[in-house]
Amino acid sequence: MKNSTIYLLTLVFLMSLTFPIFAQAPDTVWVELDDYSENYTLTETIEGDTTATGERNNPNRVYGLRNGGWYYLTGRVRNIGYHLQLTGEERSAELHPPVVLMNIDEAGESDNPMFEASGDISVRNIYFLCTDALGAVTKRVIVAFVEGVTVKADNCIFEYGHQTIYTDKPGVSVFATNNLVRNLMEIGPKSTNYRFFIQTKKISSDTIWIENNTFLNCPGAPLAVSTVKDGQQNYFHYVHNTVVNSSCQTFHFAYWGNATFKNNIWYSALSMGDAESQRAKQLSDAHVPFSIIQVDTIGSDEIMPEADRVINISNNAWFVPNDILQMQADSSHKTSPISLITDRGAGMFADKETWPGLSYDTASIYNEDPGFINEPDKRSEFVEFNASFLSKPYPTIDNFFDSDWLGEDVEPFAFTWPISDDLSYTNAKLLTGSDDGTPLGDLNWFPDITSVVDESEFKTVTSFELNQNYPNPFNPSTTINYYLQKAGQVKLTVYNVKGQKVKTLVDNKKINSGHHSVTFNGDALSSGVYFYKLESGKNSLMKKMLLVK
Repeated sequence: MKNSTIYLLTLVFLMSLTFPIFAQAPDTVWVELDDYSENYTLTETIEGDTTATGERNNPNRVYGLRNGGWYYLTGRVRNIGYHLQLTGEERSAELHPPVVLMNIDEAGESDNPMFEASGDISVRNIYFLCTDALGAVTKRVIVAFVEGVTVKADNCIFEYGHQTIYTDKPGVSVFATNNLVRNLMEIGPKSTNYRFFIQTKKISSDTIWIENNTFLNCPGAPLAVSTVKDGQQNYFHYVHNTVVNSSCQTFHFAYWGNATFKNNIWYSALSMGDAESQRAKQLSDAHVPFSIIQVDTIGSDEIMPEADRVINISNNAWFVPNDILQMQADSSHKTSPISLITDRGAGMFADKETWPGLSYDTASIYNEDPGFINEPDKRSEFVEFNASFLSKPYPTIDNFFDSDWLGEDVEPFAFTWPISDDLSYTNAKLLTGSDDGTPLGDLNWFPDITSVVDESEFKTVTSFELNQNYPNPFNPSTTINYYLQKAGQVKLTVYNVKGQKVKTLVDNKKINSGHHSVTFNGDALSSGVYFYKLESGKNSLMKKMLLVK
């Protein structure tokens, strides 16, 4: 009898592992306003959407925000263990997108960040004012608070901000598509110049995917992916983006393991030039010269052998206008003009024996003025600010505003709609300079051209997703996560570098919709690169992992 009881309990436990819980179907709840002049509190709406026992009413719920509305947060929103999804209505010519910002309490204080992500988070069609309600202090928008979280931001506007999307946790993925990032700066008593849109601080992330975005008027640097050699990304994708008027590097990183840079435009980027006094402040190795795309040796096989690195650079344009060149020449700092990559970096691409996976197509690189139809706003003020940047003491953002960046009679916190920015251009080479024949840079400035971000690709990611294993490298066990929007037959198989099957993790089994995890143990295998392939119906995805013993 005792053995039978143990057997039944074991069977129940195994069944609980084998058969996933049915997920609720997604639904959309529109956060309504009485009229477009009213305010609404998002924090209570999202965090209060629970049952009497504290479970989410629907963990797959989408919260819809109305155009013309102002949505205040009274404190940070924490999504613990569920996918938080917020979407605004499609853009309207009559009404501004829904505006989200942090409110203040009676003492004038406010929380930071807006969203503390302990689960995946997706935002779309929203205008984020990255300050408190008084415009006095800059706020982070999303902080990935646990490892392995996925952050997606699509078709949003981010105004001001510092570390707008931030994490110091490993295995995080960020997908930023079709966004406009404006006036990237920190406001407040501790304001400085090194402001970032995305920062993965000194850790290894999964996928950083940045496509069809514009970064306009950024006194700091748009992106800071780690800054240390072992802060690798499994994949970094930077395609069809436009950077106009930035003082510092676009990327605070030089030790790419697997990265693609193509179809981009940099105009007046890294305007402070290659200032030797700034190198040690922005990279761990002060000897690394500044360039728009920095590439340097890792120098550690434990992190990644140089021969395993894959970096592709093609179909890009960069241009430094004369006013910036003159400003650099007049600087008291030892400042050299910048280039797309340095001679040191170009030498690495040419050395195919040491770096067989590095590709730099010089024939598709253009050092030409795009010829913007409308001059980017506040051009002369930007040059003045950079001149101050290269003087001592280094200016704060208060100095930035003192230079009439927003105009003599405009407060730093200002909201206007519609936005007047227009970065379409006339340069014929650049208009067909992409590898697919479309214009370089953010294609949202050319609405008659189909976006390079294939919608079917995002539908595929939404319905069928294979995440990078974590940890990676691993010894001896690692976890593989995947997602199915619809139930179906699933195969998950591990192969070695010769294409030989070494392990079947899921063998053509009917799997319900939702998120799933499988543990792979490589205890019986030797160190090396392995591949795992997910198949369901006509769809298949494959990723690489590294076993190190």
